Amino acid sequence: MNSVKPLRIRYVGGWHYDNFGDYAIKKGFKKIFLKCNISDKFRNPNLTCLVGGTTGPTWVAELLNDIDFGIPGVIFGTGICRKYIVPWKHNLVVDCSVSKNDWKDISNQAMFIGVRTPDCAKILESWDVKNVKVIGDPALSLCEPKLQSSHSKRVGVSLGSSWKSFGNQDKVDKVVAGIIKHLLDDGYFVELLPALKQEVIHNTNFILKYGLIGVKIHRNFRSVEERIRKIKGYDFVISQRLHPSIISMGCGVPAISLAYHDKCINFMKSFGMEKFIVRTDNINERKILNLIEDIKDNYKIYSGKLVEKTLYYKRVQERAAKKILFAKRQKSSLSYYLMRAKIFFSDFFGLS
Repeated sequence: MNSVKPLRIRYVGGWHYDNFGDYAIKKGFKKIFLKCNISDKFRNPNLTCLVGGTTGPTWVAELLNDIDFGIPGVIFGTGICRKYIVPWKHNLVVDCSVSKNDWKDISNQAMFIGVRTPDCAKILESWDVKNVKVIGDPALSLCEPKLQSSHSKRVGVSLGSSWKSFGNQDKVDKVVAGIIKHLLDDGYFVELLPALKQEVIHNTNFILKYGLIGVKIHRNFRSVEERIRKIKGYDFVISQRLHPSIISMGCGVPAISLAYHDKCINFMKSFGMEKFIVRTDNINERKILNLIEDIKDNYKIYSGKLVEKTLYYKRVQERAAKKILFAKRQKSSLSYYLMRAKIFFSDFFGLS
Protein backbone atom coordinates (compact mmCIF):
# COMPACT_ATOMS: atom_id res chain seq x y z
CA MET A 1 0.00 0.00 0.00
CA ASN A 2 1.48 3.37 -1.06
CA SER A 3 1.80 5.93 1.72
CA VAL A 4 0.83 9.55 1.06
CA LYS A 5 3.88 11.76 0.80
CA PRO A 6 3.89 14.70 3.21
CA LEU A 7 3.17 18.04 1.61
CA ARG A 8 6.09 20.40 1.16
CA ILE A 9 5.24 23.85 2.48
CA ARG A 10 7.39 26.86 1.71
CA TYR A 11 7.38 29.22 4.73
CA VAL A 12 7.47 32.94 3.96
CA GLY A 13 8.17 35.10 7.01
CA GLY A 14 10.78 35.56 9.72
CA TRP A 15 12.39 32.13 9.28
CA HIS A 16 15.93 33.30 10.02
CA TYR A 17 15.18 36.16 12.42
CA ASP A 18 17.03 35.58 15.67
CA ASN A 19 14.37 36.56 18.17
CA PHE A 20 11.95 34.82 20.48
CA GLY A 21 8.80 35.89 18.66
CA ASP A 22 9.79 34.50 15.28
CA TYR A 23 11.06 31.26 16.84
CA ALA A 24 7.70 30.87 18.59
CA ILE A 25 5.70 31.56 15.42
CA LYS A 26 7.76 29.05 13.42
CA LYS A 27 7.43 26.33 16.06
CA GLY A 28 3.72 27.01 16.40
CA PHE A 29 3.16 26.76 12.65
CA LYS A 30 5.13 23.51 12.50
CA LYS A 31 2.97 22.08 15.28
CA ILE A 32 -0.24 23.00 13.46
CA PHE A 33 1.01 21.45 10.19
CA LEU A 34 2.77 18.61 11.99
CA LYS A 35 2.70 16.05 9.16
CA CYS A 36 4.08 18.40 6.51
CA ASN A 37 7.66 19.17 5.51
CA ILE A 38 8.24 22.88 6.10
CA SER A 39 11.14 25.02 4.92
CA ASP A 40 11.83 28.45 3.49
CA LYS A 41 14.11 26.85 0.85
CA PHE A 42 11.73 24.72 -1.23
CA ARG A 43 11.97 25.62 -4.90
CA ASN A 44 8.89 23.63 -5.96
CA PRO A 45 6.63 23.35 -2.91
CA ASN A 46 3.09 22.02 -2.86
CA LEU A 47 2.03 25.08 -0.93
CA THR A 48 3.45 28.49 0.04
CA CYS A 49 2.36 29.99 3.36
CA LEU A 50 2.91 33.57 4.46
CA VAL A 51 3.07 33.19 8.23
CA GLY A 52 4.65 36.24 9.81
CA GLY A 53 5.15 37.87 12.26
CA THR A 54 4.01 41.31 11.07
CA THR A 55 4.04 41.41 7.29
CA GLY A 56 5.93 43.95 5.21
CA PRO A 57 5.72 44.46 1.43
CA THR A 58 8.66 42.12 0.65
CA TRP A 59 6.97 39.03 2.06
CA VAL A 60 3.72 39.87 0.27
CA ALA A 61 5.61 40.06 -3.03
CA GLU A 62 7.30 36.70 -2.31
CA LEU A 63 3.96 34.99 -1.79
CA LEU A 64 2.44 36.55 -4.89
CA ASN A 65 5.44 35.47 -6.96
CA ASP A 66 4.83 31.83 -5.99
CA ILE A 67 1.10 32.16 -6.69
CA ASP A 68 1.94 33.53 -10.15
CA PHE A 69 3.92 30.34 -10.77
CA GLY A 70 0.87 28.26 -9.98
CA ILE A 71 1.81 27.36 -6.41
CA PRO A 72 -1.21 27.54 -4.12
CA GLY A 73 -0.81 30.33 -1.56
CA VAL A 74 -2.05 30.73 2.00
CA ILE A 75 -1.84 33.49 4.62
CA PHE A 76 -1.84 31.93 8.08
CA GLY A 77 -1.97 34.10 11.19
CA THR A 78 0.24 36.92 10.03
CA GLY A 79 -0.01 40.42 11.43
CA ILE A 80 -0.94 43.30 9.13
CA CYS A 81 -0.07 46.93 9.76
CA ARG A 82 -0.36 50.20 7.87
CA LYS A 83 3.26 51.12 8.63
CA TYR A 84 6.12 48.62 8.83
CA ILE A 85 9.26 49.52 10.79
CA VAL A 86 12.61 48.13 9.61
CA PRO A 87 15.00 48.27 12.61
CA TRP A 88 18.09 47.11 10.72
CA LYS A 89 17.61 50.10 8.38
CA HIS A 90 17.70 52.70 11.17
CA ASN A 91 14.00 52.17 11.96
CA LEU A 92 12.94 53.01 8.42
CA VAL A 93 9.15 53.37 8.21
CA VAL A 94 7.56 51.69 5.17
CA ASP A 95 4.02 52.52 4.08
CA CYS A 96 2.38 49.09 3.69
CA SER A 97 -0.37 50.50 1.49
CA VAL A 98 2.16 50.20 -1.38
CA SER A 99 1.21 46.50 -1.32
CA LYS A 100 -2.51 47.13 -1.84
CA ASN A 101 -2.51 45.93 -5.43
CA ASP A 102 -0.53 42.81 -4.49
CA TRP A 103 -3.04 42.07 -1.74
CA LYS A 104 -5.91 42.41 -4.21
CA ASP A 105 -4.24 39.85 -6.47
CA ILE A 106 -3.67 37.54 -3.50
CA SER A 107 -7.31 37.99 -2.50
CA ASN A 108 -8.43 36.68 -5.88
CA GLN A 109 -6.06 33.71 -5.93
CA ALA A 110 -5.11 32.58 -2.41
CA MET A 111 -6.60 29.39 -0.99
CA PHE A 112 -7.03 30.92 2.44
CA ILE A 113 -6.41 34.28 4.14
CA GLY A 114 -6.18 34.14 7.93
CA VAL A 115 -4.73 36.97 10.01
CA ARG A 116 -3.74 37.52 13.64
CA THR A 117 -6.41 39.96 14.87
CA PRO A 118 -9.71 41.62 13.88
CA ASP A 119 -7.84 44.92 13.38
CA CYS A 120 -5.55 43.19 10.85
CA ALA A 121 -8.62 41.97 9.00
CA LYS A 122 -10.05 45.50 8.94
CA ILE A 123 -6.87 46.84 7.31
CA LEU A 124 -7.04 44.23 4.54
CA GLU A 125 -10.75 44.81 4.05
CA SER A 126 -10.04 48.54 3.64
CA TRP A 127 -7.74 47.49 0.77
CA ASP A 128 -10.59 45.51 -0.88
CA VAL A 129 -9.24 42.12 0.23
CA LYS A 130 -12.12 39.65 0.52
CA ASN A 131 -12.85 36.59 2.68
CA VAL A 132 -10.39 37.42 5.45
CA LYS A 133 -10.58 35.18 8.54
CA VAL A 134 -9.23 35.94 12.02
CA ILE A 135 -7.33 32.94 13.40
CA GLY A 136 -4.99 34.36 16.05
CA ASP A 137 -1.21 34.02 16.22
CA PRO A 138 0.29 30.59 15.35
CA ALA A 139 2.39 30.73 18.56
CA LEU A 140 -0.83 30.14 20.53
CA SER A 141 -0.74 26.52 19.34
CA LEU A 142 2.25 25.98 21.65
CA CYS A 143 0.28 27.01 24.73
CA GLU A 144 -1.62 24.71 27.06
CA PRO A 145 -4.14 27.13 28.57
CA LYS A 146 -4.89 26.44 32.20
CA LEU A 147 -6.77 28.38 34.85
CA GLN A 148 -3.99 29.85 36.98
CA SER A 149 -3.83 31.08 40.56
CA SER A 150 -1.56 33.93 41.67
CA HIS A 151 0.48 32.37 44.45
CA SER A 152 4.00 31.97 43.06
CA LYS A 153 5.12 35.58 43.72
CA ARG A 154 7.08 35.39 40.45
CA VAL A 155 6.87 37.95 37.61
CA GLY A 156 8.32 38.04 34.10
CA VAL A 157 9.28 41.37 32.52
CA SER A 158 10.05 41.81 28.82
CA LEU A 159 11.93 45.07 28.36
CA GLY A 160 13.73 46.86 25.57
CA SER A 161 12.53 46.97 22.00
CA SER A 162 14.79 47.65 19.04
CA TRP A 163 11.71 48.62 16.98
CA LYS A 164 11.23 52.21 18.12
CA SER A 165 7.70 53.39 17.49
CA PHE A 166 5.96 54.87 20.53
CA GLY A 167 7.84 56.97 23.05
CA ASN A 168 11.35 56.96 24.46
CA GLN A 169 13.12 53.82 25.72
CA ASP A 170 15.02 55.65 28.48
CA LYS A 171 11.73 56.80 30.00
CA VAL A 172 10.28 53.29 29.69
CA ASP A 173 13.33 51.85 31.46
CA LYS A 174 13.04 54.37 34.30
CA VAL A 175 9.34 53.63 34.89
CA VAL A 176 9.82 49.86 34.68
CA ALA A 177 12.74 50.07 37.13
CA GLY A 178 10.38 51.80 39.58
CA ILE A 179 7.77 49.05 39.10
CA ILE A 180 10.36 46.33 39.67
CA LYS A 181 11.52 47.98 42.90
CA HIS A 182 7.90 47.96 44.15
CA LEU A 183 7.62 44.26 43.26
CA LEU A 184 10.90 43.39 44.98
CA ASP A 185 9.79 45.26 48.12
CA ASP A 186 6.55 43.24 48.01
CA GLY A 187 8.51 39.97 48.01
CA TYR A 188 8.30 39.10 44.30
CA PHE A 189 10.96 37.29 42.31
CA VAL A 190 11.45 39.24 39.06
CA GLU A 191 12.95 37.78 35.89
CA LEU A 192 13.73 39.69 32.70
CA LEU A 193 12.83 38.08 29.36
CA PRO A 194 15.01 39.45 26.55
CA ALA A 195 13.73 38.55 23.09
CA LEU A 196 16.99 38.86 21.17
CA LYS A 197 20.74 39.20 21.68
CA GLN A 198 20.77 42.99 21.88
CA GLU A 199 18.17 42.87 24.62
CA VAL A 200 20.30 40.50 26.73
CA ILE A 201 22.93 43.25 26.73
CA HIS A 202 20.33 45.97 27.33
CA ASN A 203 18.76 44.06 30.23
CA THR A 204 22.17 43.46 31.85
CA ASN A 205 22.98 47.17 31.70
CA PHE A 206 19.47 48.01 32.94
CA ILE A 207 19.95 45.94 36.13
CA LEU A 208 23.32 47.56 36.80
CA LYS A 209 22.12 51.10 36.09
CA TYR A 210 19.16 50.91 38.46
CA GLY A 211 20.77 48.68 41.11
CA LEU A 212 18.13 45.96 40.83
CA ILE A 213 19.76 43.42 43.12
CA GLY A 214 18.19 39.97 42.88
CA VAL A 215 16.61 40.46 39.44
CA LYS A 216 17.52 37.62 37.09
CA ILE A 217 17.69 37.37 33.30
CA HIS A 218 16.43 34.38 31.32
CA ARG A 219 19.00 34.60 28.55
CA ASN A 220 18.03 31.60 26.43
CA PHE A 221 15.46 33.32 24.19
CA ARG A 222 16.08 30.74 21.45
CA SER A 223 14.57 27.93 23.52
CA VAL A 224 10.85 28.50 23.07
CA GLU A 225 9.91 25.50 25.21
CA GLU A 226 12.06 26.65 28.12
CA ARG A 227 10.71 30.20 27.89
CA ILE A 228 7.12 28.89 27.90
CA ARG A 229 7.82 26.81 31.01
CA LYS A 230 9.14 29.95 32.69
CA ILE A 231 6.12 32.04 31.71
CA LYS A 232 3.65 29.40 32.97
CA GLY A 233 5.22 29.77 36.42
CA TYR A 234 4.68 33.54 36.73
CA ASP A 235 1.75 35.28 38.38
CA PHE A 236 1.71 37.81 35.54
CA VAL A 237 3.93 39.25 32.82
CA ILE A 238 4.76 42.88 32.03
CA SER A 239 5.84 42.93 28.41
CA GLN A 240 7.12 45.48 25.95
CA ARG A 241 7.55 42.79 23.31
CA LEU A 242 4.50 41.24 21.66
CA HIS A 243 5.15 37.50 21.92
CA PRO A 244 5.81 37.27 25.65
CA SER A 245 2.30 38.74 26.01
CA ILE A 246 0.91 36.26 23.49
CA ILE A 247 2.49 33.24 25.20
CA SER A 248 1.58 34.52 28.65
CA MET A 249 -2.09 35.03 27.83
CA GLY A 250 -2.11 31.78 25.85
CA CYS A 251 -1.12 29.95 29.05
CA GLY A 252 -3.79 31.72 31.11
CA VAL A 253 -1.29 34.09 32.75
CA PRO A 254 -2.43 37.75 32.69
CA ALA A 255 -0.19 40.26 30.92
CA ILE A 256 0.26 44.01 30.94
CA SER A 257 1.35 45.19 27.50
CA LEU A 258 3.80 48.08 27.34
CA ALA A 259 2.68 48.73 23.79
CA TYR A 260 5.38 50.14 21.51
CA HIS A 261 3.48 49.41 18.28
CA ASP A 262 -0.09 49.07 17.03
CA LYS A 263 0.36 45.28 16.79
CA CYS A 264 0.62 45.08 20.61
CA ILE A 265 -2.58 47.09 21.02
CA ASN A 266 -4.42 45.04 18.40
CA PHE A 267 -3.52 41.73 20.00
CA MET A 268 -4.61 42.80 23.48
CA LYS A 269 -7.92 43.94 22.00
CA SER A 270 -8.35 40.58 20.27
CA PHE A 271 -8.36 38.94 23.73
CA GLY A 272 -10.64 41.57 25.24
CA MET A 273 -7.80 42.77 27.48
CA GLU A 274 -7.47 46.35 26.22
CA LYS A 275 -7.60 47.75 29.75
CA PHE A 276 -4.13 46.25 30.26
CA ILE A 277 -2.56 48.29 27.45
CA VAL A 278 -0.07 50.98 28.50
CA ARG A 279 1.40 52.78 25.51
CA THR A 280 5.13 53.44 25.87
CA ASP A 281 4.64 57.06 24.83
CA ASN A 282 2.22 57.52 27.74
CA ILE A 283 3.78 55.21 30.31
CA ASN A 284 2.86 55.86 33.92
CA GLU A 285 4.09 54.04 37.04
CA ARG A 286 0.90 54.56 39.03
CA LYS A 287 -1.27 53.20 36.22
CA ILE A 288 0.81 50.03 35.98
CA LEU A 289 0.74 49.53 39.76
CA ASN A 290 -3.06 49.91 39.69
CA LEU A 291 -3.30 47.32 36.91
CA ILE A 292 -1.17 44.91 38.95
CA GLU A 293 -3.57 45.31 41.89
CA ASP A 294 -6.51 44.73 39.55
CA ILE A 295 -4.93 41.50 38.32
CA LYS A 296 -4.31 40.32 41.89
CA ASP A 297 -7.89 41.14 42.96
CA ASN A 298 -9.58 39.49 39.95
CA TYR A 299 -7.03 36.85 39.01
CA LYS A 300 -9.31 33.87 38.34
CA ILE A 301 -11.68 35.98 36.25
CA TYR A 302 -8.90 37.21 33.96
CA SER A 303 -7.16 33.84 33.78
CA GLY A 304 -10.43 32.12 32.86
CA LYS A 305 -11.09 34.67 30.12
CA LEU A 306 -7.63 34.07 28.65
CA VAL A 307 -8.06 30.29 28.72
CA GLU A 308 -11.42 30.54 26.94
CA LYS A 309 -10.06 32.83 24.22
CA THR A 310 -6.92 30.73 23.65
CA LEU A 311 -8.93 27.50 23.29
CA TYR A 312 -11.15 29.27 20.76
CA TYR A 313 -8.20 30.40 18.60
CA LYS A 314 -6.53 26.98 18.82
CA ARG A 315 -9.72 25.34 17.52
CA VAL A 316 -9.97 27.90 14.71
CA GLN A 317 -6.35 27.25 13.67
CA GLU A 318 -6.77 23.47 13.72
CA ARG A 319 -9.92 23.66 11.58
CA ALA A 320 -8.29 26.07 9.15
CA ALA A 321 -5.26 23.80 8.74
CA LYS A 322 -7.46 20.76 8.07
CA LYS A 323 -9.45 22.64 5.44
CA ILE A 324 -6.29 23.91 3.74
CA LEU A 325 -4.70 20.46 3.58
CA PHE A 326 -7.93 18.80 2.44
CA ALA A 327 -8.43 21.40 -0.31
CA LYS A 328 -4.82 21.03 -1.43
CA ARG A 329 -5.06 17.25 -1.72
CA GLN A 330 -8.26 17.60 -3.73
CA LYS A 331 -6.39 19.56 -6.38
CA SER A 332 -5.74 17.52 -9.49
CA SER A 333 -2.23 16.22 -10.00
CA LEU A 334 -2.35 17.85 -13.46
CA SER A 335 -2.25 21.35 -11.95
CA TYR A 336 0.78 20.39 -9.88
CA TYR A 337 2.72 19.04 -12.85
CA LEU A 338 1.83 22.12 -14.91
CA MET A 339 3.30 24.22 -12.12
CA ARG A 340 6.47 22.10 -12.08
CA ALA A 341 6.80 22.51 -15.83
CA LYS A 342 6.40 26.28 -15.55
CA ILE A 343 9.22 26.44 -12.96
CA PHE A 344 11.44 24.16 -15.09
CA PHE A 345 11.08 26.25 -18.24
CA SER A 346 11.54 29.47 -16.26
CA ASP A 347 14.86 28.17 -14.93
CA PHE A 348 15.91 26.67 -18.28
CA PHE A 349 15.31 29.82 -20.32
CA GLY A 350 16.38 32.23 -17.58
CA LEU A 351 12.96 33.82 -17.28
CA SER A 352 11.98 35.77 -14.15
